[in-house]
Amino acid sequence: MSPAGQNCSIYAARFTRFGCSAALIALCMMLSVSVGCGRGIGDACESSLRCSAGGTRLCDMTQPKGYCTLAACQPGNCPSDAVCVTFWQNTTEETASSDRNRLSTNYCMRKCDDRSDCRDDEGYDCITGEEFGVDGEAVVEGGSSDQKFCAVRIIKE
Repeated sequence: MSPAGQNCSIYAARFTRFGCSAALIALCMMLSVSVGCGRGIGDACESSLRCSAGGTRLCDMTQPKGYCTLAACQPGNCPSDAVCVTFWQNTTEETASSDRNRLSTNYCMRKCDDRSDCRDDEGYDCITGEEFGVDGEAVVEGGSSDQKFCAVRIIKE
């Protein structure tokens, strides 16, 4: 091979090696961005890994098409587009206050102003705690009682 041909081979090898390295770096960056961001509170999900690669969020599969959320929230520790909501089971009048505390659980829920802010095509609505469930079995923690969140509306019969 002539010296000129050797130089071309060296440059081609370097270019190919650089091209592969650049592609690999770009692929790694794209994967880290897409995995690191995850989905937002209230987004659809198939598993908790779809909500958060780090395992900080969970996918509530009891909701239609899943619902990305954070469990056991406290007022002020949900993301800025979400609110901490306490849910409880509907109980009898005599045991309502003690059962409410014992049977309650908190989740971050997506804030909303109207139904179009929610996944309305999947059955989600923009409601207050008083509108949730059969007898208003939810309350927004650390916020006003008229703060709305995205949840499935239960039709009262």
